[in-house]
Amino acid sequence: MPTLSIAPLPVDDAGRPVIRRLLIANRGEIACRIISTCRKLAVVSIAVYTEEDRDSLHVGEADEAVCLGSIRLSDLSPHQDGPLLIRTALDLRADAIHPGYGYLSENAEFAELVKAAGLRFIGPSAYSISVLGDKRQAKQFLIKEAPSVPLIPGYNGKAQDVASLEAEADRIGFPVLIKAAAGGGGKGMRIVHDRAAFEAELSRAQSEALRSFGSSDCLLEKYIAKGKHIEVQIMGDSAGDVVSLHERECSIQRRHQKIIEESPSPWISPEMRERMTAAATLIGKLLAYEGAGTVEFMVEVTTATFYFLEVNTRIQVEHAITEETTGIDIVALQIYVAAGGLLRDYAALAPVVPQRGHSIECRLCAEDPARGFTPASGLVLRWAPGTDADGNMTDVRIETAIATGSSISVHFDSMIAKMVVWAPDRASAIAKMVRLLRHTQCIGIKSNHLFLQACLLHPAFADVEYSTNFIPDNLDALLRNPHVDDMAEQRRQLSFAPSLLAKLFAADAAAAAAAAGGGGGGGGPFASIKPGFRNQVFDTGSVAADVVVAVDASAAATAAAIAAGEKPAESAKMLITWPFDRAARAGCYTYQLQALPEVEELPAVPKRAAGKDAAAAAAAAAADERDRKKAGLAAAARHFTQCRRRLDAEHLARIPASMVKVASWQRRSRRSADGSRAWTTAELVVEDGGRRRELSLTWEEQGADGGQQQQQVFCFDAGLGTAIEFTRSGMLVYGGALKSAAAAAAGGAEGMLRRYRAPMPCKVLRVAKRRGDKVVKGEVMVVVESMKMETTIVAALDGVFEPRVVEGTAVDADVLLCEIL
Repeated sequence: MPTLSIAPLPVDDAGRPVIRRLLIANRGEIACRIISTCRKLAVVSIAVYTEEDRDSLHVGEADEAVCLGSIRLSDLSPHQDGPLLIRTALDLRADAIHPGYGYLSENAEFAELVKAAGLRFIGPSAYSISVLGDKRQAKQFLIKEAPSVPLIPGYNGKAQDVASLEAEADRIGFPVLIKAAAGGGGKGMRIVHDRAAFEAELSRAQSEALRSFGSSDCLLEKYIAKGKHIEVQIMGDSAGDVVSLHERECSIQRRHQKIIEESPSPWISPEMRERMTAAATLIGKLLAYEGAGTVEFMVEVTTATFYFLEVNTRIQVEHAITEETTGIDIVALQIYVAAGGLLRDYAALAPVVPQRGHSIECRLCAEDPARGFTPASGLVLRWAPGTDADGNMTDVRIETAIATGSSISVHFDSMIAKMVVWAPDRASAIAKMVRLLRHTQCIGIKSNHLFLQACLLHPAFADVEYSTNFIPDNLDALLRNPHVDDMAEQRRQLSFAPSLLAKLFAADAAAAAAAAGGGGGGGGPFASIKPGFRNQVFDTGSVAADVVVAVDASAAATAAAIAAGEKPAESAKMLITWPFDRAARAGCYTYQLQALPEVEELPAVPKRAAGKDAAAAAAAAAADERDRKKAGLAAAARHFTQCRRRLDAEHLARIPASMVKVASWQRRSRRSADGSRAWTTAELVVEDGGRRRELSLTWEEQGADGGQQQQQVFCFDAGLGTAIEFTRSGMLVYGGALKSAAAAAAGGAEGMLRRYRAPMPCKVLRVAKRRGDKVVKGEVMVVVESMKMETTIVAALDGVFEPRVVEGTAVDADVLLCEIL
């Protein structure tokens, strides 16, 4: 990975740098990235943050930081409050404002206000933003000024009513793509395949656009089914010069948002690259564009034809791969140009910018691919980038604002980190990225960590003709682990680890207690008794045993099964026993592993007559629920009895034993920033069945609990490229959990279909029905938002609507949103 060339800071007549203090009007990863360049330039970096973001790394890394208040207490996010940001910059004696990406980075009014306040805006002029930042105006400008630049057939007029847009969609021909006229990042975009869905999808796109960019205006484009998303990085200065820093390919997308980018594009021909670059620089020169910009194109693969999409008048998330293949620090170049520097005076750009090697970026995001990439939030229990596990890995760059103990908030974008690699060629870059991701641990929240690895290793990615349909075309395969064929067997094999962890903890606790007692009769009357001693060895209650359940990541499969009226597949339950007659010697432990039977499927419980009035119907329903609960508890009791029988000495004598040797283990206590949560991480090296495995374990409950509470344990194995989530409990705790589950399931599968809970912490945007309204299967009932993405709650059956929340409410995950009566 080449060392980046840093453009020098222009100086004023007194010989002082024009920009000495820089306010960063953004947060998270991009703020950290800008701070990094500020350090190299000796520019004072000033961070802004909200109460919800005070523990972000950018706050601590900046030279100065100021709190702008709380997002929850304001109708407008402080990061989108232009006057507030400008006042803050002036109060802190800043010379310039860098908007980063998102928020106000493409807001022409903000750029003009910054200039009017006597500050420098690190970006293009307000005029350039007004023309290019709005996709509709950009297309109208190109039709008039640059007719040689090809445009996708579509509609970019001012009429925004449903009837007009619907008529235009008919003219263009379905499928069409609805796009927010302002902004980018995949927000306010919907593919519509037929006329029947147009109005609803338009409403969602306009709503998302308004909240994200301050304008609900949308345009329409003919949807290109087999297309490539290729963009050209340009840089302009105040003298009207514009240079190209070459192209990036960003065709691997989900929900119209990029997750894997590479440079150079492995597909386009030299002739197309030349024409595309010429079109991009022409657009910049026509506008006397200043600063960094990205001209995006859609390429129709079947005809090898490219069309103009839009210009992003800001730095891009994926700028890092351009930096790695050109050796140019783009953030430093932005600051250089904003301070009055001319491109012709910067030797690294003359006569042309060379490009070397291949770079790939993966966006690690907090989301659940198995549930349609639903955004996720929560506490990061462990963040350990792959470079920590492999110190010999070079040419790797990780940009993030999180650390172990950071919280991923619903108020911000879902991106956790940018993983960037450089290598001499594409194949080597892919292999390096897979290795980096495979050794990276992001534990405690759902993420696309394994999904990214599956994308990189899929044969269709090796075929450079892949298109923006790569993910939908290969989704089933991409949701499977690319490193092993049978994840169920891997879960079974590793199920001993949480139980072994408990034994190691218990042994440490006993040793600590003995040491505290001082030996020689200290530590109480039973201090001399060895751990695990039993005086009734044939009593099943004396067998050291744990129930370990592998939590299946496919929650979507469970929900789909319930919706189809089928019984969901149970997570694998394993019984781990540690024979009392085989004491651990020299770090060796003997264990037995057996699969527990599934809880029996309950027979249908006859329903009582509903009655003639509401009171009678309610009484009948309550009685039915009591019957189901009684039957469920009886089934749970029978299942628990079956499990206890597997601890009989005669039965255990027939179960083969395995020996695991603990080569080493280390643990570390952790605590969240606010002190509300504590957990432990451990590194465990074991030899099991002749196989050496290096495991990283993370769990919240600290200390040996003797089986008195259930533990959630994450077990990471780089060989699998992911962590497996387990729960561990003693037999009595497992029995109690069975009873609780039976009681909770008293409503039956239909009851689950009638109650709709928040899939994540979110804000209720719209309640589409009123209390007492009839609702039909498939109708939208509630719309929620999390991490700037909308999710609709759709009825799974017919009935009468009963809301449980009101619009504008912020709710936690699993809160009841509505019911169907």
